[in-house]
Order: sequence, then C-alpha cells, then structure tokens
Amino acid sequence: HCPPHPRKYTCSDQGDKLCLGKRTGSNCDECVSDYYGEDCFIFCNETSNYTCNGSGEKICKNHYFPNKTCDTHCEPASGNYTCNQTTGKKMCVEGKAGENCDRCQNNRKEGLNCENCIEFYFGENCITHCKPDKQYYNCSENGNKICLDNTTSTENNCKKTEQESKANKQSKKMTTPLIGGGVALLLILL
Repeated sequence: HCPPHPRKYTCSDQGDKLCLGKRTGSNCDECVSDYYGEDCFIFCNETSNYTCNGSGEKICKNHYFPNKTCDTHCEPASGNYTCNQTTGKKMCVEGKAGENCDRCQNNRKEGLNCENCIEFYFGENCITHCKPDKQYYNCSENGNKICLDNTTSTENNCKKTEQESKANKQSKKMTTPLIGGGVALLLILL
C-alpha cells in the first residue's frame, strides 16, 4: 500500500513511490545530486571556487570571495597586498600602488618594498635631488652637494676657486681662431 505524500511522492498503479521534483531515495526523502533544501529546490553545483553545505549554500574555498558568490579570487602577495575578507578586493600595503600593488606609490622610490630612492634622489621621501657634476661636486648619502677640492661653496653651489678660474681664462686667451673656424694653440716655452 502507498499513501501519496503531497510534497515528496505520488504512487504508481502498482503501489510504487514516484518521487516528486528533485527528490530521490526509497522514501523520496533525499535530494538528487546538486539539489538541497527541504523541498530540494536549491541548486548548488560545487566548483573550483566553492563547495556546498547541507543547505545548498555556497562555501567559498580559500582565496575566493565574497560569500554566497565566491567569484573573486584574491591570494595575498607578501609585500604587495592583503585581501579584503568581505569583498576579496586587493588592499595595497603601505607604499605600494597599482592594480596588483606591484609598483611604488612614490615614483621616486624603487626596490621590493619601495625602500630605495631612484638614482639622484635622496632622503626619507626621496625629495632631495642631487646629480653629481664631475667638474664641481659629488653628492653625500643624504643628497647634499660636496664640493670638489678645486671648488668653493657658496650657498650650496660649488664654483671654481679664483686660481682655477684664472687658469681657465688664461688657457682660453692662449687659443687663437683660424680662418675657416679652426683653433691654433700657442705653446709658450720658458
């Protein structure tokens, strides 16, 4: 004898239970694969992004966000970004920028952790600029100009000493222009 159950099954003429909807089992009290819930109406098909709990809710696998959809992948990259645990959005660590947080926020910095200044920039925020000039100065570790031996300093500018300037002027006087644009060098022997 097979009394029908309105939400689970009907009965065949032979007295067999005919499961309704997505139900299965000898008493139609189980859901077919990938269907969940009391009435087996909730569909949840496990993927590489999530699994399904007994109620058919998506449970995100590691590094997939947000809950219920699990369609955003975010795996923290040490030194570049962490992941927002609700949205999965990449959150750049301090000093990093870009879609993958793989460039320095300060464009005058470089290095894995943006710890170094690019060439010719100095200081904590790399704002001091100093490019060595072979004739006049070198740069210290903090970007200050260091005048060369044959120069003097006047308010952070290095100039040739008077003796050096006179020697340069003297050498200029000792050249004579030639017709056609050439230069003759006069040698004076003492």
